[in-house]
Amino acid sequence: MTIDRRSFLTAAALAPVAVSAGGKVAAAAPGPRAVPMVGRKAWGAMKPRPGREPHVVRRITLHHSGVRLTDDAQAPARVRQHQQWHMINKGHVDIDYHFLVDRRGTIYQGRNPRFRGDTQTEYDPTGHLLISCEGDYEGSGGQRPSGAMLKSLVRLMAATAQRYDVPVRRIRGHRDYSDQTDCPGSRLETLITDGSVAARVTETMARGAWVARRLPTAEGRALIRRIESL
Repeated sequence: MTIDRRSFLTAAALAPVAVSAGGKVAAAAPGPRAVPMVGRKAWGAMKPRPGREPHVVRRITLHHSGVRLTDDAQAPARVRQHQQWHMINKGHVDIDYHFLVDRRGTIYQGRNPRFRGDTQTEYDPTGHLLISCEGDYEGSGGQRPSGAMLKSLVRLMAATAQRYDVPVRRIRGHRDYSDQTDCPGSRLETLITDGSVAARVTETMARGAWVARRLPTAEGRALIRRIESL
């Protein structure tokens, strides 16, 4: 019987503890490392509307918000504003992105990855897992990606690449699929085209299994309060 990579990782995480003939407990294989994220309820998301379209994730696509964020305390409000804009102004069924990452490295749970995201450009996001970095990363006037944001981004990409069996060559930027945008900004796109993102994601995955895991709601809300009080 053959076993695919995802099944192997799942089986390894659930494998029972081995006991030797002498009765000694063998060291258990380490479980997946958690990539924590703030859940929708914790950051104050609205409920999605009916009409979400199921899809199968085949690639990971990076976006940016395209608006500078200079006050990190405003990050949770920005996430809520994105959802309001997408649902109320654009008529979408939910926030467009599956995950969002702020400049402090906080990851926010967006649309359920089981469902196709949305876009304001001409490409079809079916099969794309959409991750958006908060801030404007385009050109010489754009912000520099923070180390904390990149660390969380790489770990999130590693976890989702493992979860959906996406090869690192399919981690691309929004502009690679659309002529109507400079998203995710040249400062992030360069890290994709020069191989930096692929190298870091590959290195992270080589360290073992990763899984994106939602924080308990109370813990997530406490984190949001700490961010908003900065």
